[in-house]
Amino acid sequence: MKHVCVIGTGLIGGSFAMGIKRLYPNCKLVGIDNNPEHAKMAVEIKWVDEAGSYEDIKNTELVILAIPVDATAQELPKVLDVISDHGMVIDVGSTKYDICKVVEDHP
Repeated sequence: MKHVCVIGTGLIGGSFAMGIKRLYPNCKLVGIDNNPEHAKMAVEIKWVDEAGSYEDIKNTELVILAIPVDATAQELPKVLDVISDHGMVIDVGSTKYDICKVVEDHP
């Protein structure tokens, strides 16, 4: 794995990022957060390599949505609009109905 974006740079997103970095030390990890201070802190404590934006999703292999389910339902269509056809998106939400419902007709 060479390039991963983590949306939500809190404890869950940071835990995923650290695990990926341990398994793939050369992987570029980009943290995206609606609070720039959270993303900056994730860089400072080395959970991610840099803070980024949805623009970084275009060429990523994996996007991890580590945000609340209601936010995931809102953000997932935006992620799917920019990720490549070869990219993968996962979420860590506890329920899937609302998430699946919002993208059931997404191209």
